[in-house]
Amino acid sequence: MQQILRDWYFIQASPNDPAARATQFDDSLMGRLIRFVCAHEVGHTLGLRHNFSASASVPTDSLRSKTYLDKNGLCPSIMDYARFNYVAQPEDHLTREQLMPHIGVYDEWAIEWGYRWFPPFASAEAENTFLSDWVTRRIKDDRRLWYTYYDPSAVTNLDPQRRAEDLGDDPMKAGTYGIKNLQRIVPKLQEWTGKNDANYEEMRTLYNSLVGQYFRYCENAAAVIGGIGWVPKYRDQLGAAIEYPGRSRQRAAVNFLNKELFATPAWIMDEKIFALISTDPSYADFYGLTNLVNTLQRTILNRVVSHVTANALMVQQTASKDAYLFDELLTDIEAGIFSELKAGSPVTLYRRNLQKLYVERLIEMTAGYFATRNYWDKSAYPVVTVTDVYPVVRDHMKKLLAQVGRTAYKDRMSALHLGELKDRLANALKDFPNSWMNL
Repeated sequence: MQQILRDWYFIQASPNDPAARATQFDDSLMGRLIRFVCAHEVGHTLGLRHNFSASASVPTDSLRSKTYLDKNGLCPSIMDYARFNYVAQPEDHLTREQLMPHIGVYDEWAIEWGYRWFPPFASAEAENTFLSDWVTRRIKDDRRLWYTYYDPSAVTNLDPQRRAEDLGDDPMKAGTYGIKNLQRIVPKLQEWTGKNDANYEEMRTLYNSLVGQYFRYCENAAAVIGGIGWVPKYRDQLGAAIEYPGRSRQRAAVNFLNKELFATPAWIMDEKIFALISTDPSYADFYGLTNLVNTLQRTILNRVVSHVTANALMVQQTASKDAYLFDELLTDIEAGIFSELKAGSPVTLYRRNLQKLYVERLIEMTAGYFATRNYWDKSAYPVVTVTDVYPVVRDHMKKLLAQVGRTAYKDRMSALHLGELKDRLANALKDFPNSWMNL
């Protein structure tokens, strides 16, 4: 437990708390971290479940305000996985307590709900009516008192407000602040891990934690795209129980990914650090800088450009006038991933890999995903032929084929790369629609 607390606090708070810039924390700091974990676990013993929507009720910029944090704390609930204030910037000059989670107003309200004594009611119906009215009044004007639960291991959660390991009401803005802090850590990592780290094991551990933290910021932004939010309401509360992020918010998420992930994140690929922590050949092979970036980009790309996202966007299209169309999503992603083609600039190694990943993903999207849970049940009718996914993806493949076909490069690798993309797209378009029947 002390190890993981050290890793969390080092990665999320060291730019703001000098005491975190070490591999071994003093008793005062470690004691405070253990107290945070104990408070969370005691909440479970009292019957409280995780409330992963609590952090989404906080305006992101308020997490940089001393006044706000002194009054409200980092998060309305200690039962969220809010961890530490990675939004804070060094120029905010926040105290350690302003970086830490505390027991919040939601926790106090949940305990009151569960344990407050009331005189006996005349009937069960009278008790239910009173409790319903009481809850409705309390949560009507205070978003901090809402509760939503989900299993963080579930792959079907589409609510961008119900996420573990996030902060604030704007994942893109919070992620931008968080990445700025990670960029402060990377050049200091060797210094802060200290001379006693003889075999660079601590540096390796913390570097992996840093990469994981960066990936969470990308995941939190990606969750906005195709997001479907659930707003818990009683029958007599006004407003819909389902809400959608809207076109501008989802487009902002794509722009974030284009800027922070798909544009090669050179800052995280520190060759000096990698040369020190890659003494194990198997580690070097798996965590090579090319493989690292490729894995991060592929994972997010496969989530965003997927049938799950496409279907969620189609649901939005039927329910909201401010829907973000799947066609718009692909257009916006391509504007970032293939920006070199418009500018005529050379395509670097990392960008060539990314462009291959994207084309590969489009081809997979039209290759036959079946309507049953059993992927290998070939008697099932392929989903791709009965939705808008196929015509939209196919149209984008045609446009990309035309774009790469008319773009000429003098440098050999860019030319070879575009020639390969041209062949892949042409072959895939030629083979469909019969290719799925041969799976």
